[in-house]
Amino acid sequence: MDLGIDIRIIYEDRNMFELCVRASNGEFAVQGEMYVDQDSCRNLARVLRGFPTDKSDIREFELGTFRNDHAGGGARLRFSCLDSVGHSSVQVHIRNDGRRSGRTEAQATFEIPVEAAGVDSFVEQLEKMAGVGEGAQLEATA
Repeated sequence: MDLGIDIRIIYEDRNMFELCVRASNGEFAVQGEMYVDQDSCRNLARVLRGFPTDKSDIREFELGTFRNDHAGGGARLRFSCLDSVGHSSVQVHIRNDGRRSGRTEAQATFEIPVEAAGVDSFVEQLEKMAGVGEGAQLEATA
């Protein structure tokens, strides 16, 4: 997998999507599948639009669930600035529901460096995603 975040719709009906969220920072990689309502990708795009505005800008969003008594996994994304010149990162926390695979639950948390232009492109892809069933990718910076 390339460095960054990849979100794909793997199942959809008129009320919800099942997403596959993959993330990698070069040292760690994780994948989780989760159920979300059809507005989740648009809402994530709305939260991220214009990031970052200044060095204290933090944007957080959760997809799916982190509750053990609910089916599916979850992804928490926390975008923040690292310094005053706009270097940014996203902290990724993904929970996979082990019941689906017959394994135990697994979770991973790590950071991925990102650029503002990459976040803007990711926002555009997320907005299109619900209408056409394609995916969205956020590339990491080198």
